[in-house]
Amino acid sequence: MPITPRRRRERGYNQCDLLVDEMARLDDANRFIVEKELLVRTQHSSQQKLKDREERITGLKGLFSVLANNYEKDVRIIVIDDVITTGATLKEAIDALKASGFTDVCGLSLAH
Repeated sequence: MPITPRRRRERGYNQCDLLVDEMARLDDANRFIVEKELLVRTQHSSQQKLKDREERITGLKGLFSVLANNYEKDVRIIVIDDVITTGATLKEAIDALKASGFTDVCGLSLAH
């Protein structure tokens, strides 16, 4: 799950990047291709934990864009998120990828 440059400066890291990097490190069979530039967050928003349920669900439209589009459209894409509460951010990311033509997109979260 991408974050904005502003959020990266605030935190100093992206925990989803750390998760994906560790998954790639453990992937001895090279089954996964890690692509951190495929999906980008196009706008900064306040942290989801600071919003009520309604704000979380409705305030994310157009939050992501797909940049790297040189993959086969039927390749399986797994969007990794660290924590899911309402699922709105993950759904918006998946919707952006599907709108760009990818057909096999799913999400995976570490915690709920």
